[in-house]
Amino acid sequence: MKAVFEPVREKDLKRLNEIVNDPKVSRHLAISAPTTMSKTREFFEKTKNAQVSWCGIWVGAELAGSYSLNRGPMGSKVHHCASFGLAISPEHWGCGVGNEAIRHMIETAKDAGIRRVELLVDERNVRAQSLYLKNGFRFEGSKKNAMRDGKRYHDLYMMARIL
Repeated sequence: MKAVFEPVREKDLKRLNEIVNDPKVSRHLAISAPTTMSKTREFFEKTKNAQVSWCGIWVGAELAGSYSLNRGPMGSKVHHCASFGLAISPEHWGCGVGNEAIRHMIETAKDAGIRRVELLVDERNVRAQSLYLKNGFRFEGSKKNAMRDGKRYHDLYMMARIL
């Protein structure tokens, strides 16, 4: 099924909060679960400025996830760069939704004049690494012990794509 992409609306926040708090999803996110609704609303408020965009991913009538692009500060030497984040509900894994989201994000980024998209991915998230590689991202390095999960530390891999 084809995905549709729309800016996140306030009425979407509850479902998006549920997705990031799903243990299968939160395991690989840098934010600690449970993520409160107030934190989700805080991020939503940040999207009202031109530096951050947050796009909902719809599959049929269901909100399946979201992606965000956080652009470098206006007037800075890194304004052409954006960091990318993606969260998809487990029920939509393996159906092509991630590929569609990345393609949409790349077109959106290009239209905004962004020339570099970068991300951090958990070393254990081989599925996401494969998705990013398939979509033209390349490994640029790693941040050793950068993510703490309980008492264990994990590396984060830095990946980027030049547009």
